[in-house]
Amino acid sequence: MAIRSSVQETTGMTPNKLMFGREINIPLTLLHEPLPSSPPSHIEYIGKLQDNINKAYDIVRGHMKTQQKRQKVNYDLKQSGKPYKENDLVWLFTPRKKKGLSPKLQKFWVGPYRIVKKLSDANYMIQLEGSLAKRIVHFNRLKIYVTPHPDRTLVKKPIISPPQRPLSLDEGSETEDMSNDESGNEEGVFDQQPQTPPSIPGRRRRLPPRRFRDYVFY
Repeated sequence: MAIRSSVQETTGMTPNKLMFGREINIPLTLLHEPLPSSPPSHIEYIGKLQDNINKAYDIVRGHMKTQQKRQKVNYDLKQSGKPYKENDLVWLFTPRKKKGLSPKLQKFWVGPYRIVKKLSDANYMIQLEGSLAKRIVHFNRLKIYVTPHPDRTLVKKPIISPPQRPLSLDEGSETEDMSNDESGNEEGVFDQQPQTPPSIPGRRRRLPPRRFRDYVFY
């Protein structure tokens, strides 16, 4: 009741006045204003109601135009960034959500657009590349378009070989015997047994939490 009886900043009227054509009777009104002795007839009530609503709507239309201009000026004062020049390429912000697709995967910046004309500090006329249609948008919906570098190439990462395991004294003697057999006797090559690769220690076995002690895992 308090909100509907308060004057709105944009309309300059209360919601009750625009909805019912009159102000509702609140407890404070009943204390200061006496009720009419005889109610008006239906024809008088309807005619008065139409006049009140038409007058209220006329006042609201003029008040809203003034408030819209004031709000636009306040909104434009908050813009920040470097102004664009003609023939600059920009992105256009179009927050359109597609049904069934997450907003994280949607593309909200469309372009590139070209700045055709600067109408004011806040409004620009843009045109999509390859299209004849032009549109006027606000400065806050634009972002500079950066073309990819033509000479940019992918840099290949160097291949890092795994570290060599140091040889022990026993393995060093075996390699010396193999080199001697290869130089002195060719049969030593066939007598030498193939070396098994070094064993890699396995991963540490993790025990289940204590709260799962009464359960059996398969």
